[in-house]
Amino acid sequence: MKAMMERMAMAEPKRVFNDMLVAQGIAPIDGTLTDVSYQSPDISFQNGVPSFAYPRRERNPKTKYVGALLPHKGAITGAFPHPEKLSQYKPVIVISQGTVDNKDPEKLIVPALEALKDTGALLIITTGHGDTAGLRQRYPQDNIIIEDFVDFDFVLNHADLLITNGGYGSVLLSLSKGVPVLGAGVKEGKGDINAQIDYFGVGIDLRTENPKPDAIRRATARLLSEPQWKQNAARLSDELKRYDPYPMIDAYLTNIS
Repeated sequence: MKAMMERMAMAEPKRVFNDMLVAQGIAPIDGTLTDVSYQSPDISFQNGVPSFAYPRRERNPKTKYVGALLPHKGAITGAFPHPEKLSQYKPVIVISQGTVDNKDPEKLIVPALEALKDTGALLIITTGHGDTAGLRQRYPQDNIIIEDFVDFDFVLNHADLLITNGGYGSVLLSLSKGVPVLGAGVKEGKGDINAQIDYFGVGIDLRTENPKPDAIRRATARLLSEPQWKQNAARLSDELKRYDPYPMIDAYLTNIS
């Protein structure tokens, strides 16, 4: 596959890239164009931790894991609107279809709501402005909270499960809190992220963009009742807490300046 990609897809981009290098008095590359971003830098700061990365026979020594690079807390506006419900209902399940592929809530949000609306769980749904008003009309139950955005850092402190299409930021934030993940997404690289969730035993990958309510219900029951998911997520949380990303990056840059 790599050889085929080199011939069919990367040959022309590589030629253009080498022309640009030569024009600047830099030697052209001989190898694979896609390797340049990891071979050329002095260091590549990697979001995450080694225990959430597939094992390799050899690791690139230029790659440095720095823990979870998460959104700046100051970017969150508004307090969670119903904090009293966090103790009123159990378990607490957070449901998100991401910030880009959220135009059609029928893909994940609606199947998750149909699967879990009558379970007695508190369902916290963040839509990213994807038909929030319509979903509120459709699901007016007291145990369902539907918002454009919520403070994930706050609600995941109280959550028992995250159901997501597999965005890396929300997955890392959830795991940093020790909260297992149910992933349902394939596109935009999310298939690989959800496969990691499954591989490392911190959640279940449904391996689809359009999960059925029954599949969500069954997987949720397993994640909430079988202890290994929470235990594995807790171990990863402990590792993530040992990293302080921004001081680590600052220290390296200070030492090489």
